[in-house]
Amino acid sequence: MSLSASAKHPPHLWFNLFKYAIYGLLVLNIFLFFRDDWLAAQHLFATGFSIARLVEAFATTLDTTAWVILLLLFELETYVIPDEKIKGRLKFSLHGIRA
Repeated sequence: MSLSASAKHPPHLWFNLFKYAIYGLLVLNIFLFFRDDWLAAQHLFATGFSIARLVEAFATTLDTTAWVILLLLFELETYVIPDEKIKGRLKFSLHGIRA
């Protein structure tokens, strides 16, 4: 890469683009899991619907969604929000959602 090309696009820009592309793919993955779970749930609940079995039917979607939310919370806490602003209600909210 030439010096002029790197000046136009600093390395941290490429890193951020890559990172947010990965987040986008993870969100897409949630929708794909939901679609698969939805199709499987139609067969699971063909004889009747049970709220107790709802979590069982969408376990993969719920698990993947929880992991992506956790990753996004860590992204907020470690990169997006400055350290001096993470206090009080915001700090307890971030930690409460994570717990």
